[in-house]
Amino acid sequence: MVYLRKNVDMVKGGKCFKFEPLWLSKEECGEIVDRSWKASLEFCIDRKIARCGEDLSSWARMSFGSIKKKIKETEARLRDLKEGAMDGATLEQCKNLSEQLDSLYMQEDSFWFARARANKLKDGDKNTKYFHHKASQRRANNRINGLLDSNGVWMSQRVDLERFIEAYFGDLFETSSPTGFQGALEGIEELVS
Repeated sequence: MVYLRKNVDMVKGGKCFKFEPLWLSKEECGEIVDRSWKASLEFCIDRKIARCGEDLSSWARMSFGSIKKKIKETEARLRDLKEGAMDGATLEQCKNLSEQLDSLYMQEDSFWFARARANKLKDGDKNTKYFHHKASQRRANNRINGLLDSNGVWMSQRVDLERFIEAYFGDLFETSSPTGFQGALEGIEELVS
């Protein structure tokens, strides 16, 4: 990590420039450094570095913003979508939001990894927040807390759920003229093998 005081005349407690390795994940980082360096050719070396730091900090605020805030917003949008009716479009939106969330968790891990004093975390450690989230998300998605029967009665007892599921699939496979396949298959890609 590179530390640089932005201004030599800065008062105590002023912020120091910190280069984040996360920034290297975007190609624009190199372009910002190059542009900033060329724009300050007449300055001495310490002023060039300070200017470059200012430009990088400004760019990073615009490009990355608050990762923690983006995670919370994306999680809330995903939760809202999952609570609504599921169709092909909603399924696709959920998939996209989940991928965005994965990327944000990776960025957050990269951010904290760079700050860890004792480098105990290894790349891909199963105890990181990212992997914990993926495992918890899968467990939460696979859990059935309750079901609404055809009479509008909510069932949450395990015995009732087992009986209801067994009856539902029994009726489904015993039906002589099944309908509603188009809606059920809407989120599934066609594949010919």
